[in-house]
Amino acid sequence: MDNENGSILIITILILMLITIMCLSAARVSITERQISANALLYQRTYFAAESGIEHAKKLIEIPFVKANANSVYSENPANWTFALNGSMKNMKPANDPDGDEIGQYDPEYQGAVLIAGQDIGGIKYTVSLWNNNDNGTYQNDMDGLIRLRSDAIDSRGTRTSIQVLLHGGLYGSQSAELTAQAGGGVCNANNSNDKNAMNDFSQQISLAN
Repeated sequence: MDNENGSILIITILILMLITIMCLSAARVSITERQISANALLYQRTYFAAESGIEHAKKLIEIPFVKANANSVYSENPANWTFALNGSMKNMKPANDPDGDEIGQYDPEYQGAVLIAGQDIGGIKYTVSLWNNNDNGTYQNDMDGLIRLRSDAIDSRGTRTSIQVLLHGGLYGSQSAELTAQAGGGVCNANNSNDKNAMNDFSQQISLAN
């Protein structure tokens, strides 16, 4: 009888141990899944913040780009981003290349021209920098209308996401003096030089593509 009681006790202990191991394993899996979900959420948030940085930067440089390249439309020269690299743009840190080998490259020690620094959005900070691609120019002289734009976003836990694009800028338009058919001064609206009212709004069209 004692042997049977001893066997039952041992079996009971083994079953309890097995149940305990299963519960611990389930808890560990649950914790791991929650950590994975939390990490995925943190990554999503920093990714969207980095994307916001890219769009923010494009809006900031749109009008200065048009102003800096207005004459290029009339002289048929390609537009360029030199104004954003050499410090001409207000509140923008100019590009620098102390060791002379970073043109067209990104390096943590070489941020290029810093356009936005530490912009906070929902507890996540992004910094946006731009630098010249390898186009036979210098780090402050753009030759082909292409520029590298990078947004680095980081949250308080250290989760980091970076987005980098190659941005192309071009202007399209013409001088109003060339459009004699809309010169005005006439008595009718027949799409010729005798038009009653002159057309005087010939705004340049900007194209920023990445």
